[in-house]
Parts: sequence; C-alpha cells; structure tokens
Amino acid sequence: MRDRISSLNDFLLLPMFFIVAGLKVDLSGMNGTDLLQLGLILTVAVGGKFVGAFVVARAAGMQNRPASALAVLINTRGLTELIILTVGLQLGALDGKLYSVMVVMALVTTAMAGPLLQLIYPLRSVPPGTGPAVPPAGRTGGGQETFLTGPEPDNVNSQKAPIRE
Repeated sequence: MRDRISSLNDFLLLPMFFIVAGLKVDLSGMNGTDLLQLGLILTVAVGGKFVGAFVVARAAGMQNRPASALAVLINTRGLTELIILTVGLQLGALDGKLYSVMVVMALVTTAMAGPLLQLIYPLRSVPPGTGPAVPPAGRTGGGQETFLTGPEPDNVNSQKAPIRE
C-alpha cells in the first residue's frame, strides 16, 4: 500500500503541485527595478546561506572542499520553498510579483547546486585496479563486482563491471 501511495505522489501529485505553483508565476511585468530586486534577493539568499554554512562547517573541523559542498547543498531549497511560498500567496502575505521573484530564486538556487558541486568535486575517470575499493554490502570483494573507487579519500566515483554470483 505504501508503494502505491508513494508512486501516486511521485508521478501525479508532486508534478501537479509544480504545475499549479508555476501557473501562478508571472514574470511578464518585470522591469529593471524588479530584476534588481531579484538580484539582491539571490545575493542575500545564496550568500547568507553559503557563508553561514561554510563558516560553521569550518569551525566544526571540515576541510575547505567538503565545507563548500555542504554550503552549496544547503542552498537547495526547491520544494520546501515552493510550498511555503504557495501558502504565503494563498494567505495574502505575498503579492503576485514578490511570489514570482521568490519562485525564480528557489529555482535558481536549486538548479545551481549541480554545476557548483561539479566545480568543487569534478568527476574523474579512475582506471580499474587503481585507488581504494569498497565492496558493496554483502559482497566479499572477490571477482568482478561494482565498487566505489577513487584516487583520493574525498572523491567517490562509480566503476561498473559485470557482477559474478
């Protein structure tokens, strides 16, 4: 039963929510002042969360790269923000223009996470047999199996090979 409800949520309800939230966005009336407001909101939202998360992560002893990755991931706010913005619009706390600007901010901050993580942790090819290998749960590591490999402890790549039973 739980799988059926989850499937209903994933394939029907969640996309419908995004469609309804997106239909309320109107960027056609944006002028230069509104674009400046969007830029300011993006700068404060991204900068505040990034700096705050980075500083706390460094104070907790994390190295620069993992602290930067954590700060980037904290900036993703898509679904949660859209729910809060939709409720705010329905309650009259936000007007249509501010709602639209904030939805764009939620989309931009969520969409930028992937490319920024690629800058922090670029993908690398790892030749078979090099670097540490961690066998999947329940495997001994013998034979050709799928392992997580990487030349450095902070880099995780997937090397796929046929699995022998």
